[in-house]
Formats: sequence, C-alpha cells, structure tokens
Amino acid sequence: MYWMILLARLNKGPHMRRGCVVLYRSRDLEAWEYYGPLYAPYHTSGPECPEMYRMGKYWYLSYSRFSEWTNTVYRIANSPFGPWRTPKFDGIGGRRFYAAKSLVNDEGRRFYFGWAHDRGERSDVGDWYWGGTFCIPHEVTPMADGELAVKMPKEYVDACTATVAWEYKHIWGDHTRYGRDSVVLDSPGTLSYGFLTTTAPSFLFRCTIRVDRCLDHFGLILKSDDAIATSLLLTFDRSMERVALVNMPQRLDPFWQESTPANIQPREPGPDGPRVAEKAFPFKDGDEIDVKVAIDNDMVEIFVGEKVAFTYRSYATPEYEIGLLAQDASVGFYGIRLDT
Repeated sequence: MYWMILLARLNKGPHMRRGCVVLYRSRDLEAWEYYGPLYAPYHTSGPECPEMYRMGKYWYLSYSRFSEWTNTVYRIANSPFGPWRTPKFDGIGGRRFYAAKSLVNDEGRRFYFGWAHDRGERSDVGDWYWGGTFCIPHEVTPMADGELAVKMPKEYVDACTATVAWEYKHIWGDHTRYGRDSVVLDSPGTLSYGFLTTTAPSFLFRCTIRVDRCLDHFGLILKSDDAIATSLLLTFDRSMERVALVNMPQRLDPFWQESTPANIQPREPGPDGPRVAEKAFPFKDGDEIDVKVAIDNDMVEIFVGEKVAFTYRSYATPEYEIGLLAQDASVGFYGIRLDT
C-alpha cells in the first residue's frame, strides 16, 4: 500500500486555521483512494510540504507554515494515524529555514534540506521573497523522549580546515583572557561585552560556553556596531528558559523615539518582528553549551547545544561580525575558533 500526504484546507472552522494534512492511498500508484484528514490541528492556514517517516519507535510529521513564523516544524506520534502531538523542541530550524524536506543516507542518518528567503534589493528593509539561498543541511536525531535534536552535520564542520585570523577586542565591563582562545566575562548586575575582529566575510565560529552564574542573559553579538545598537543578538535567557535571536534596535513608541535622540531608527523586520526566532532551552549554572555559527556574507546559521538551530539574513555591512556578551552573568567562552 502506497501513501501520499498533501496540504489541504477544511471547509469549516476558523478560516485562518483550516489548514490540514490529508491522506490518499493506492495499491498501484495509479488509482488513489481519499482517506481523509490525517492531521487537522486548527492552528495554521496551510501546512506546506508535509512529510512523514518513522525513527525508532516514533512517527514524525514535518511541514512548513507560512501564516505563523514561516518555518519548518514537526509533530510526533506513536502511530502514523496520530494523534500528532506538539513537542517542546518543535522546529527543524528557526524562522526563514523553509520548505525543508529530508533524506536518509546509507548510514541511516537523516538530514533536512531547506532554503532561507532572500530580501528585495539585498536590503534589511526589503520585502521577503519566495525563494532564496540553500542552507546548511540540518541533521536530526531522536532524543530519549522521542523529540528531535537538530545539529550541524560533522561533514560541514570537518570541511572547515583553514584557520581564520582573529583578535579579541574588549569594549565594556570586566573580562579575563585564558590563553589564546578563551574569554571569561564577569558582569554581576551589569554588562560585559567585546568582539572578535576579523576581515573574513565568511567563516565557521565554534566555542563552548560554560555558565558559571547567570541571573539575566548571555550570548553572542552578530552583525553589530561598536555599541550593540544595531545587531542580531543570540541570547540565552535564564528566567524564560529559552534561546532567542533578537533583531536590534527594536521599534519604540513615537513619543519615546522623538524624545530620546540617542535612539537610532529601528530595523524593519517586516512580519518577523524583533524576536525573529526563539526555542525552549533550559539551562543551569555549571552547564556547558556547544555553539556553532556559520556566517557567509549575509547568511547567518546557528546551531546550539546539538539541539536547536536558527537561520537568518542580515545584509548590512557591520563593524563586527561576531562578539561575546554577558548581562548580569558570569560566563566563559572556551575553545574559540574561526575556520573556513
């Protein structure tokens, strides 16, 4: 028996939430029988590019949605007929990793292949286009509870063998250097940050972040100016137990924008909003977090903790491609390396 699943829309229910996945079945790939909706969550306008497969004892249904967050997500079930449940780590990639479909290699490893939307006039204020740039494949593996961990394939990491020269430029707050490749930021109740200076427009950044003490947040500064006024911030938030990619500066109410001339004009993220991607990511003091960031001119692809991934575009030429930040936190960035 052959199965074919595809996007459809129900004819009843909240009109912006009628998207569903329907099933057709065939014995000969010529005559098809309509089975009906396989997944009708009433939470999206259209679950595009659906795909179903089994890994271990669980079934997975992945699809892309354009009416909420424009990304590729998945659901998990004990049976191909459902019920399909929402995992805590529900994304194959962050916003703009779209229409992803997967393949399994000869070793049984599964990889998702997707693309990131281009923007009009190659500008951070341009319209998001339907079409874009191919992304780094995302490898997925089941965790103990069946949820999927997303990581950068080791083949991509191993291919980056040429060392990129860099120096650390500290800007604000307290810090300590340990050898060539490690920086500790110590900022209880305040801010510490600095940048890696390099002339390379493309590279793979790697490090291990050790959380010594965090009451607010820490992370990486991407595509930034000296004052972190215009940047993408990869933040690990203790109270919200999440990792997020935030597009700065955020828009202010007109009164405050006019009353505080030090504020620069905000970026215009369009439908993405300032918090362009976020995932649940609990952590505690003493944890070590593996972080990989591939920057290729305007493409930014982030893999965190061998669990979650974000993809985004940033076209403006920045003063700095990448930096380190701690806000009311003491964290170490160990084993820093840039390769291409």
